[in-house]
Amino acid sequence: GSTVTLKAANLNKKAVTISDGYTLKLADDVTAPVETKAGWSKLSSGKATYNFDSTTAGYTLVNNKITYTKAVAAKSFTLSGIKSTSGIKIDGSTVTLKAANLNKKAVTISDGYTLKLADDVTAPGSDVDC
Repeated sequence: GSTVTLKAANLNKKAVTISDGYTLKLADDVTAPVETKAGWSKLSSGKATYNFDSTTAGYTLVNNKITYTKAVAAKSFTLSGIKSTSGIKIDGSTVTLKAANLNKKAVTISDGYTLKLADDVTAPGSDVDC
C-alpha cells in the first residue's frame, strides 16, 4: 500500500520524511517522549524533593514527519527539616524559604544548592512589633 511503517530499529535519531503519496506510521515498538512537569514530592517527616522538568527520549509523528526528541535529564534537590513547601522560591541553585516553610529544626538541602531566608524570617531573640 501507500503506508510505510517504521520500527524503532529503522530510526536513527534524525527527522524522517517521505515523498508525496505515501504515509508514515510508527510501529508499536517506537516510544514517544514523555514530559514530566516540575513539582514537589509529598512532604513526609519534614522532607520533600523538588524535581525539575524532564523528558525521556522518543519519536513523534506529526504531519507525516517523524522527529526525535533528546532526553532532558531529571534534576532534583531535597530539603529536610521543613514544615511546608508552599511559596518556596527557586532561582537557579538558590532556594529561598519563607517563615511558613520553617519548623524548629535545622534545615538542610542537597549538595549543589544554596539556602536563603526570605525577608519575613526573623532571627531568634530579635524584637518584632506586632
